[in-house]
Amino acid sequence: MLMALSPYHLTTREAPAMASLLLGERVVTFMPGVMGEGAKARLGERARSSVRYARVMESWSWCLPLWRAGVIGSEERGDDAGGDIRAAWERVGSHDAYAALRPFMKPELAEDAEALLEAVALDVLKGGPDPAISVPLAAGLDRFATRHGLMVARSSGASVAQKAELELATSRTTIVVPAILQGSGERVLEARSRLAGELSSLRRALAEVSRGVPALEAGVRSAALEYERSFHVHAAELSVSQEPDELRVLVGPVSLTLASLPTDAVLRSSSSAARAVLEGPRRAGRSGRPPATTLPVRSDPMDAGRVSVVYVKAIGRPGPAA
Repeated sequence: MLMALSPYHLTTREAPAMASLLLGERVVTFMPGVMGEGAKARLGERARSSVRYARVMESWSWCLPLWRAGVIGSEERGDDAGGDIRAAWERVGSHDAYAALRPFMKPELAEDAEALLEAVALDVLKGGPDPAISVPLAAGLDRFATRHGLMVARSSGASVAQKAELELATSRTTIVVPAILQGSGERVLEARSRLAGELSSLRRALAEVSRGVPALEAGVRSAALEYERSFHVHAAELSVSQEPDELRVLVGPVSLTLASLPTDAVLRSSSSAARAVLEGPRRAGRSGRPPATTLPVRSDPMDAGRVSVVYVKAIGRPGPAA
């Protein structure tokens, strides 16, 4: 089960990040320092020239062991999400279905690569309050995941945009499993090793259901139960700190809701939320469909695509491993 994860979640260490890093076979994120061909080779140069990018890397230092172990990466088959993020940005400007988003975008960033990279790094550090950055980044990551068959980890929320997105979703199944919600990268690696067999079965079952095989839902629940039993057997061992200043391990149940979405669901739902802001709730409620247009627009191969997602929500407050 290969997963795509927003860099925002990796920075904030929210439940989608912690659950993905434990449950996913491998996790791909977007590294905000550079974009385009040869991006990975230019990371060192970027770290030396950008204070904000260096701060992003510092905020990710907790998960460095997972990068080194190959659990986290920024590419899939030599490809990163930079081109997809640019495509999503351009789509907002060229397609009238997303016209409501344009007042929130910053077109000057598209013309200045350095300014764009700095803006992305700053927004990731701040947790994503700027829709001019966070919306195309999320939409681009979905596009990237569609092309490579990845499952995107999402947070559950109650914002206008998140509610609009749920209306586009086709739900597959929901399970509840325990996870490490706070802990070092080393501790997550240890958990992955101790639970390797159970995790392998659970990943395989989740991947099958994400492909729309309803008959396998019983298999998912059975695999989840075996994983839960093994997790609790090893939980106490996982909580034993090796270093005096090591981050305390906290665990808790998370709900995982597998669903399928149109690849452009982020742009559609964000456009709906933007109309609610610009036109008022009553008018936006009547105009739930994108505005009609007679202007020619370029077809995007992802327009008819769908992306697999898993909505992750922590249940209750995390506590020490028992």
